[in-house]
Amino acid sequence: MPPLPMFRDSWPQINDAMEEALRQALLGLQDASHGEASQEILRLEEEHGERRSWVWADLGESPLAFALQHLARLAELTGDFRFGGTITEQAERYAQEYWKADDAIVRALAQIERKEDRAAVTAAVRTLARAWLEALATAFQEEWLASPPEQEKETWKPPQGEVLLFVDGLRMDLGRRLQEQLARAGCTCSLTHRLAALPSITETAKPAVMPIAGELAAGKNLTPATRTGAGAQISALRTLLKEQNIQVLGDNDDGDPEGRAWTECGNIDREGHDKGSELPVILDGELTTIERRIIDLLDAGWQQVRVVTDHGWLLLPGGLVKTELPPSLVAMKKGRCAELLPDSSVSLPTVPWFWNRTIRVALAPGITCFEAGKEYDHGGLSPQEVVVPDIVVTRGSPGARNLVIQTPTWRGLRCYITVEGAEGYSVDIRLKPGDPKTSVAMDAKPVPPEGDVSIVVPDDSLEGTDAMIVILDEHGNTAAQRQTTIGGE
Repeated sequence: MPPLPMFRDSWPQINDAMEEALRQALLGLQDASHGEASQEILRLEEEHGERRSWVWADLGESPLAFALQHLARLAELTGDFRFGGTITEQAERYAQEYWKADDAIVRALAQIERKEDRAAVTAAVRTLARAWLEALATAFQEEWLASPPEQEKETWKPPQGEVLLFVDGLRMDLGRRLQEQLARAGCTCSLTHRLAALPSITETAKPAVMPIAGELAAGKNLTPATRTGAGAQISALRTLLKEQNIQVLGDNDDGDPEGRAWTECGNIDREGHDKGSELPVILDGELTTIERRIIDLLDAGWQQVRVVTDHGWLLLPGGLVKTELPPSLVAMKKGRCAELLPDSSVSLPTVPWFWNRTIRVALAPGITCFEAGKEYDHGGLSPQEVVVPDIVVTRGSPGARNLVIQTPTWRGLRCYITVEGAEGYSVDIRLKPGDPKTSVAMDAKPVPPEGDVSIVVPDDSLEGTDAMIVILDEHGNTAAQRQTTIGGE
């Protein structure tokens, strides 16, 4: 009797042997050139890619096969060395294209839990990406030092109905992932980019992105101060926000959607400092937490949520190379930046401090670090640290930001509503804005050219209940919303 054909995907031993062979092949890339490593990665992808559809992959037995698809993408992306140009050009190129290399590194590392697998992926990432990251950062630094962009501190007021949601360390690749998640959840997101204040550390850059930045002055240890001289710590910053009639919302507070607010969410930066190259494993959870908070705020009646951040970060598994900086030259030192003493002379990139241009800040060149053993850090000058996302999130169609729901008037259980810019849309009243099953109105009403609509809630037991007035586009998507109390306004 002839032997039965062997189906490789049916045997766990075959998958285990192939994972081990892949592990050794990746480890063997440690001393390869970029070209050699790229060619080998693409060959390995052809050999091992099919294993991602095997049953053993579903059981978590093929982590390196999953990491490999992202390494293959990294190999292709890091073959492009089109660096240089103005800071505007380099920032645009990073925000539109080069962030994908960071995303590939993060996603490859996210597949890995075991130490031996991490060593294999680390070897591949360093060979594929280290020189590329170094060249990218160096080109950005050289242009910035030659022609630094103007950056000013200012006090400004968010639009009425907007929440500023601050996320510490929301790098561009994570901003792109958050944008995709929110779009899948039915939100409309516009993502732009801006430049973080220097040095790109929280103490300096977080106050700079707050709407009360113009109320602050220079302080100590690269931290601004209030005009009274008090350090701009969180309590002082929140007081200034409240003085500008900007609500400060706690983790579970919705606030008053009629006004404007500031709130914070996520632990990306803290986890990065704690976990280093293990950070990617928990990023899905962090982004889901941020997504849920944004949707909760929109559900509570806010017209839009603007997601802002202070800085990005560099991540290189295996560690950033150390650059020496004698302690005698600095007033204070962090991983990627240091405040220089007034008479210090260094052969390192230096920039003025955002809050006081007479104070000089030394920066670690390229993607090096003033402290040994760091896999994750920020404070320096690279696109990853400085070119950061700014995301505006609304419900429904892109036209939502042009719709204005004026204060409704209730006469008994009939609600009189005026909506600006909503001709062709319709109005409903719901308990949950995104769920048509929670409609409490007799029926949705089309918005006439003059924008005046009256709508009835037939169930008198709902009087006094909080609900949402929602504006629906032609596809039934929620384009705008406003909180109301049935029978109460």
